[in-house]
Amino acid sequence: MVELSRKNQTVDLNVIKSTVCKKYGLARAPKPVEMIAALPESDRESLLPKLRAKPVRTASESRSWQ
Repeated sequence: MVELSRKNQTVDLNVIKSTVCKKYGLARAPKPVEMIAALPESDRESLLPKLRAKPVRTASESRSWQ
């Protein structure tokens, strides 16, 4: 991910996570928080927006306005 970002190439997070899981035999994909913690400081600024979780509306939130 860091190498692709440095080369100004598109970073597809889902493809990277599935490739890493297959390569290392992981039972689950790493969470975005875990990936952020592993980022080198020099690349954190450019990759952080790609790793930040977007807010998700839950079913209970969508019913609250009815």
